[in-house]
Amino acid sequence: MALEADRPVRRADGDDLAFVTARVVDAQGRAVPRAPQALRFSLEGEGDIVATDNGDATSFQCVSSSRRKAFGGQALVVVRDRGSEMKLRAEADGPQAGELLLRARP
Repeated sequence: MALEADRPVRRADGDDLAFVTARVVDAQGRAVPRAPQALRFSLEGEGDIVATDNGDATSFQCVSSSRRKAFGGQALVVVRDRGSEMKLRAEADGPQAGELLLRARP
């Protein structure tokens, strides 16, 4: 699993959001666009998972869920910063998992 934030640092004011793209990748780091894995997101630190999405217009899953099925091998998770550092983790069925350290300034 590869995680990439939209920018390296945000404000820790409770209003700024991080948009993180989760991509399902194989052992060599290559994208797996047909991967249908159900992804689970968790967050350590001061912050909240606000929403998840995958771009699938036919999905009726609630956006406030911390679980999302990959669509085209990708999903999006939106995180609200409330502290200086958080660790976002994405897991799927199987051995792959990914972590991303998110930093914010006061």
